[in-house]
Amino acid sequence: MYLTKALALALLHTLVSAQTVVTTITEAPPSPTAEPQWTSDNTFTSAVLNSTNFYRGEHNASSVAWNETLADFATDYLDDMSGDSCDFEHSGGPYGENLAKGYPNTTASVEAWGEERDDYNFKKGEFDEETGHFTQLVWKDTTDVGCGRKLCGDGQWYLVCEYWPRGNVVGQFTEEVQSQESLDPRFYKFRGGRENRDKDGQAMVRVEELFTSMFRCEQSGITYAAGSWGYTVLRTAYSEESNTLWPIAMDKLNRWVTQYFIHANRLVMNKPDGEVNEELARRFILEVVEDKESEKLKVPDLSIASQETVQTLTQVFEEWRRGAIGDISSGLGESPRFCDFLVIDEASVRSLAALPDDLPSTELVPRAERRARNHIWAGVHVWLVDSLAVRRFSGTEDEDNYDGWMRLSPHDLADAWFEKVERSSSENWTFERVDIPEGSGEKWYTQR
Repeated sequence: MYLTKALALALLHTLVSAQTVVTTITEAPPSPTAEPQWTSDNTFTSAVLNSTNFYRGEHNASSVAWNETLADFATDYLDDMSGDSCDFEHSGGPYGENLAKGYPNTTASVEAWGEERDDYNFKKGEFDEETGHFTQLVWKDTTDVGCGRKLCGDGQWYLVCEYWPRGNVVGQFTEEVQSQESLDPRFYKFRGGRENRDKDGQAMVRVEELFTSMFRCEQSGITYAAGSWGYTVLRTAYSEESNTLWPIAMDKLNRWVTQYFIHANRLVMNKPDGEVNEELARRFILEVVEDKESEKLKVPDLSIASQETVQTLTQVFEEWRRGAIGDISSGLGESPRFCDFLVIDEASVRSLAALPDDLPSTELVPRAERRARNHIWAGVHVWLVDSLAVRRFSGTEDEDNYDGWMRLSPHDLADAWFEKVERSSSENWTFERVDIPEGSGEKWYTQR
């Protein structure tokens, strides 16, 4: 939405009389710079939009667009200041406005506003002088931003950003400023920065993808399993042996995934800092569906099951899902949380229960020792079913011979989940059946 200055001024009286709006100012310690984010118009604009929309995305607000009218207003305000003087006060214009001075670059200026969220009381939902920049930055109703900058006589850059519709309207904070999910931004915000050189980059990408998944759920009004990753598990084995081994198998599956498997890449890459991996571990949740009386859930050996049997299991999963979250929107139809599930049959239970009680150390060890561990989980497996692929499959004569289910090592659960999350809704998984190892006669699916 583009506003002319005449229209903005015409609206001024109505806006001020109808709403009580409050503003704030941010000033940094002296830090003069000729950084390109200040001196290049394109770099400046990109820095404002990227950093602004980062924080807006974290607080359930849509991205803002650059508005030249707002940018001209900010620039004119700065130009009206005599010479190289910089009056550090608000313009009094009809827009929402944030000011900052003395930061090394544009991104740092916007981040100073965004990080005020640490002091904002979301439950109280009121304006505070210490957090006013943040609340304007993520105000949901705001759609446009435009900024100007000026090099002051003391060598500091002065940033002025204008917002429309304006934020910080008294009485609207609870609705317009929404809380951030409990992901620690250290785990993904500076993924390429030196401060994270000792962290597992793969795990940091996964946390970022998890946040994307959480945001999609918020947009669809779904709170089920918010902030977590993992699968619904259908138990299909109820023999006396399975009844004994089931709690052991599930305990070991959880412990091996959360306490070792998600650290695998960190160990390979020799990253000593495992805190981001621990964050992923904390968010791993399996939802178990079991019913000893249901004939539909009595499939002791999935390796010889028919496609019709797998379709029946898919129906059980979809019935459970509807009961848990209702009908999912098209935007969530490809989410692994809502379209994929695990099946644990007799052989799966035995293989999981046979895992050692003591997990390998997650301390950094030589490569040869890491490789020697691989035999520990050889043969351990669960079954992964993609309900969409099961519905889509119409016979092996298709170009895609993947019928929607495969045997999967618990070691690969995280890869399967997060690779699915990052795919667009237009992409389908395509697999082919091959011998692994080659010539073994043991058929596994691999991605094409």
